[in-house]
Amino acid sequence: KLFTKVDLYSDDDSVKHNLAFISEQLDRKDEAIKFYSDFIKDKSTAKPNYILTLAKLYLNNGDNNAAQNVLLKGREFFPTNKDILFALLNLYAGNGAYDAIVPLADEALALEPGSVNLNYLLGFAYEVTGDREKAESFFKRTLELDPDDYNSNYELGLLYLRDFVKDTSNLEKQYTAQEYLLKANEINPNAVNALKSLAVLFDKSGNSVQLERVNNQLNQININ
Repeated sequence: KLFTKVDLYSDDDSVKHNLAFISEQLDRKDEAIKFYSDFIKDKSTAKPNYILTLAKLYLNNGDNNAAQNVLLKGREFFPTNKDILFALLNLYAGNGAYDAIVPLADEALALEPGSVNLNYLLGFAYEVTGDREKAESFFKRTLELDPDDYNSNYELGLLYLRDFVKDTSNLEKQYTAQEYLLKANEINPNAVNALKSLAVLFDKSGNSVQLERVNNQLNQININ
């Protein structure tokens, strides 16, 4: 209330900043959104923190499009800001917009080349958009950083499993798929997607003993 009274007689940005922050803390989302939106109308009053806070407020309201627009404006105002870039990547990933992630790959990697999550995300984005070679490269890079990363072991196994299903005479593809999928199963024995992929692999390769083992494990998980 006091800051609101001061704001009536002042055009001080610091007062509006405090009103924006207090509105956010009091969960007055509409008021907070209005204050932060006013700040980012012009680059001279915008700050990366305002961009990120406003995008978060929109996300909490379930308005992903507004959050995306705010982050894109943030990219225009602050093109080298790492936090805004990664917030946008996370938003794209959450929306399944992997075709929008691919053009940002080099820029993101330059900022965090050793990130397991980033390398996996880029691998998955390339897989979804149809670039198998780059997908495989990023998944393998992820495993160089963390050999026990479940997701990358599973996705690599899946890549080779698809190859093997297309040509069941290709033993190299079979054994490579098996290696990665068994590793994924070892990391997370109850992961259904890895078990189902192994079931397909053992069925196509005629390994009835392993197929029975995997099916029993799947049945046990379904019972529990």
